[in-house]
Amino acid sequence: MQAALRTIGQAIIDDEYTTEYEPYYTASPIAGSNKDIESVVVIRFERIADRVEYLGTEVIQPEDSPEATANTFGYVYSSGKTDNSVTKRLTETRPADERFPALVGWFDEDVLGDELLSQPEIAGVRNILRGELGATHEQIEQDITALAHRIEYRALLTLSITEEGEERYVGELAPYNEGMKQWAAQDLRTKSTAKDSYGYARCSICDAETECFGLGAKMAEQYTVKQQWPFPEVNSSEAWRNRPLCLECITAIEVASDRFLEPQHYGVPGIRCRVIPYALPMPGADEQLKRVIQEARVHLSGSDDAEPDGVPTEENATSRERPLSTAWEQYQNAVETTDQPDALRLAFSHIIRESTKIHGVAWIDGVSIDQVVTLQTAIEQLYATDPVFEQELLPQPDPPTERQLFSGGWLFSLLAGTRGSDHQGQYIGDETPWVEYTEQLLTNGTIDYTELISVLMREIHARYRDRLGTDTNYPYDGFHIAATYGFLRLAESQDILQDTHTDQDEDEDGNTRMTTAPLDGTYTSFGAGLQEFVNAHPSIEHSPGRTAAFVLGAVAAQLSNWQAHRSLSQTFVQSRDVDQLTAETLTRWQTDIWEKAKIYQAQASRYGTPWADAEQLFHEAVLAGQNDGWQATAEEIRYHYVLGVNIGPNISQRAKETDTQRTDPTSATRSENEESEPTDDTPTPPTENQ
Repeated sequence: MQAALRTIGQAIIDDEYTTEYEPYYTASPIAGSNKDIESVVVIRFERIADRVEYLGTEVIQPEDSPEATANTFGYVYSSGKTDNSVTKRLTETRPADERFPALVGWFDEDVLGDELLSQPEIAGVRNILRGELGATHEQIEQDITALAHRIEYRALLTLSITEEGEERYVGELAPYNEGMKQWAAQDLRTKSTAKDSYGYARCSICDAETECFGLGAKMAEQYTVKQQWPFPEVNSSEAWRNRPLCLECITAIEVASDRFLEPQHYGVPGIRCRVIPYALPMPGADEQLKRVIQEARVHLSGSDDAEPDGVPTEENATSRERPLSTAWEQYQNAVETTDQPDALRLAFSHIIRESTKIHGVAWIDGVSIDQVVTLQTAIEQLYATDPVFEQELLPQPDPPTERQLFSGGWLFSLLAGTRGSDHQGQYIGDETPWVEYTEQLLTNGTIDYTELISVLMREIHARYRDRLGTDTNYPYDGFHIAATYGFLRLAESQDILQDTHTDQDEDEDGNTRMTTAPLDGTYTSFGAGLQEFVNAHPSIEHSPGRTAAFVLGAVAAQLSNWQAHRSLSQTFVQSRDVDQLTAETLTRWQTDIWEKAKIYQAQASRYGTPWADAEQLFHEAVLAGQNDGWQATAEEIRYHYVLGVNIGPNISQRAKETDTQRTDPTSATRSENEESEPTDDTPTPPTENQ
């Protein structure tokens, strides 16, 4: 990853910078709504032959952009106590008169060395600033104090030298730029987190023999999370010897961080996701990576560019939602139409917490753009063709965008959107299963069904608690259940989901793939519809516990719908905490449902067993579970109960419509409010409230 960032940084340097010093300038610390430079305090000097004279101090305006300001005034940021450049940043708490000694201190002979100190531009100014020519030093201090009321903070304190009528600032003076490089090297030597983590060695990236530094050194913008990111595993005193980096490579990495990683706007609320393309160790791969960066960096950064009138174009909208595909378009075309090998891959870092701990950064590595495109296509096709969505047994969610897929946003919303967020929508948890499952999707790995359902149920229950107070009729979030069903189907279709509790379709490792058989939707009774759904999902059919829970949930929803239409204060679904449902309590809940249903039927002068075929299906599953084992964990039982709560009423509605069409093809479907007892035709909840 170091080599990739170095290549990315060098591509930006080659494409955008005109001098060898510009890569050292850092605009990000002086850019942004809370960091923009408002004014510049310039200490002016004039050079006449070998003599330098003080002209005065003045407040001027910065350049038009942070980059131009950094380049002109030679500003170089350091993450430590001081800036590496002679130009210093000023704030209201660190005004010009307090920062002036730091500017003077930049002319340190131990850092700059004799060769630079002998340069007339540096020597003359140094003599004046250090007071070796009388009272000039004090005069400068007085001038700065006199200008204090004119300085708009945030500001820069810098100097200029005029020669033969031409005024040049620090960024335009080669001796000061060389001095800046000396200070940058000193910064790495003295601010290392590991003792003596530098020395003369061969750079592990460019192979140059020179002074090198270890990863323990604080490389300014490279370490977005304290000293640790993006290489948290290296932080020991001798580690640098295994991976030494020269100043030029470090600088290129910092350019990549400053100009490529920092502008990226990916990730769920409160979490920063960074996309890092890299080249496999193949001939010509680095050049391929350079071309992608130079041609498509704006797309990879998730650009929000718009037309001059402020209206985003269709092309930019596509780029925002499909940044990887857009950036890879030319590269993919070259791979497909020429003999150019597919040598590029993607890595994603998710900065979970602003912490120096290793688990504050989650990595996903080795991702091919083809896998991302495959997932995007598969989920879109699934939502469009899956019978569960076609027959409106679940509401059809919007498919996740490419951006939501690779950034983890989709799975975060499904697995931690409520449970892991504070009242402002910021992620506050340390658990990262959504990152782990995103990794399995992107790398075609393996997801254990039981573990996934356990994580999923925590989020379902969190949403249930949140909705109880606002959605009294339907406390389970039906759109969330539909989206999670889509995720399970996607993982199954990609051979990623493995279920060890059932014994159908075993693969070579003995694990069971969750497969799905067709649903024709021609049933004419509630129980027959439940049976068809169970049979269409072998992962349910071959698990007595899941089957019983699914049927129980479907019937509980039917009863609750009838109770809601009778304006009862609390329905069965509302009154039962799904966390209390286990294999042992299935029969108890079933008894409560059917006894209540029989009472309601008797009150309506209708007798017999309601939902008789559904009850038979339930008892068959319970008997199998008691005799042969439930083949389901407690969380799986709870999940399938919730699934039944959401799907059951829609199966009932479809059975009613099919039966009506068969008996009287010209008749219209009865309205939801016609029913007054819990028959197969119990009213269906509105889709938008599921």
